[in-house]
Amino acid sequence: MKVVVAFLTAGIALSGATAIIRTDPAKALARARLIVVGTAGTTDITVTGATLASYTSVVLNAADGSSASQTGATMRMSNGARGQTAEVQFDLILADVVSGGTVTWNVATSSSTNTSVEVFSTNNPGAPQLVDRFEADGTAGQFTTNSSRLASAGTVSVSPIRPLVLAHYYPWYSLDGWQDPQFADRPAQPYSSDSPTDIDRQAGQAHSAGIDAFVVSWQGRTNISNDHRMRLVLDSVARAGMHACVYFETYIVNPTNDPNQPIDPATMVEWMEDAVDMYSGHPGYLRVDGRPVIFVYIAWRLTEAQWAAILASVRATGRNPLVIGDFNQSRLINLFEGEYQYINLSLSPADLLDMYRTEALRVRTFDLAAGGRVVSGSRLFAQATTIHFSSAAARIPPSIVRMARCTTTSGGRRPRWRRTGL
Repeated sequence: MKVVVAFLTAGIALSGATAIIRTDPAKALARARLIVVGTAGTTDITVTGATLASYTSVVLNAADGSSASQTGATMRMSNGARGQTAEVQFDLILADVVSGGTVTWNVATSSSTNTSVEVFSTNNPGAPQLVDRFEADGTAGQFTTNSSRLASAGTVSVSPIRPLVLAHYYPWYSLDGWQDPQFADRPAQPYSSDSPTDIDRQAGQAHSAGIDAFVVSWQGRTNISNDHRMRLVLDSVARAGMHACVYFETYIVNPTNDPNQPIDPATMVEWMEDAVDMYSGHPGYLRVDGRPVIFVYIAWRLTEAQWAAILASVRATGRNPLVIGDFNQSRLINLFEGEYQYINLSLSPADLLDMYRTEALRVRTFDLAAGGRVVSGSRLFAQATTIHFSSAAARIPPSIVRMARCTTTSGGRRPRWRRTGL
């Protein structure tokens, strides 16, 4: 994999060692189904001997208030009426399923009771095959399934692709603004976000450094200056052989663009429709399979139900953006075409790599967990790294030094990102 380079908001190119996934974790995949029946308040199942890549769940029979998890390394059935029978179905994708090995199912319950687990191979989704059935008495149990009974022999897979390198781009600056005393550090060559010449230079630098597209801070159509600058960026990236897309500053998505007011779903619909109408026809706009890409900051601030209504409203008009949301281990992947995390400064390189391997595997295989029935396209995972250094030593406010770059991987049967023909 090539060295990844990113741009600070000041336009300075930096490079260095970062936590990036260098090998594809989506190997030796298999599709399986668990039917779990029990009466405990909670029933947890974990997997060893293989990797739980992703899973979906549905409550088949249980009292009101019962639920089933869909994220994390533990599959949990929560019974709304302890002592009554609850039944849940987990459809999962396992990675690293090697013939000749064993897959171990670890069961833990919140109370001593009988729990049954049926294991199906669903490599052929239309013809599930029962391969094992276990019962546990007490609060814990451990059972094994021969891996050869689950292995897909390559029939369940995702396609590897060349990552696309993205850089957040903030068109916030004017020449006189660099004189502000809070800027203890300044670009070697001051620039204006209103200058086509300056933006051309930055796009050329980015293209030379291997950046494929800018993800541009956008604050809605009512911000006339932001709209003007977005159009300048699109013109410049097109001349440089790059692309750009909008990045919603979600904290001001409300009728008055007030960061102190709640995010408004109706305004979010308007922003999505406006972004598609105003920019997606430009040759410099980033597209995937003809769909304009939109990144949404702090998408997790709205609920799954709110996002379902928002996206349904937008797509009912015939607009069909590919939306990548800022969230982590969230049920929002049911609705979004992709996931990324904007901020990761609290993680060590080792923890960041582990988190990205886990989430990349989950997002890329998520559609397979639903039996390969893809509604809105295969999910994308954007692996973001925030460039950071000692802002205290440099005397720079953290709000000024924030910058992220993303490399993007995809699931599905064919590459989703391409250097040309986006």
